[in-house]
Amino acid sequence: MVNGSLVQGQLSLSQKHAIVTTVLKTPWLDSSDAANFRPVSHLCFMSKVVERAVVVQLHDCSAAKELLPRYQSVYRKKPFDGDSHVANLAGHWALLAVDG
Repeated sequence: MVNGSLVQGQLSLSQKHAIVTTVLKTPWLDSSDAANFRPVSHLCFMSKVVERAVVVQLHDCSAAKELLPRYQSVYRKKPFDGDSHVANLAGHWALLAVDG
């Protein structure tokens, strides 16, 4: 079903539904005011599986083709830690100061 959805580029009709409920944004807000609620969509299991497969394939393809910014770690499976990132920036600044 996942491969079929990816090949066709769409989910089957049976998977295109969600149950939408409302959740109070924060506990101290007035529950009688509709503006204090936000909608939450509960998708069916298979649509979540297909979504995860798309994310994995897109990430792997983007990483293989080096489309992700080198120092932007938010989309990487193994992100940079803060210390190594700061050390890397300091090295770049030192090179700029020498060349500059």
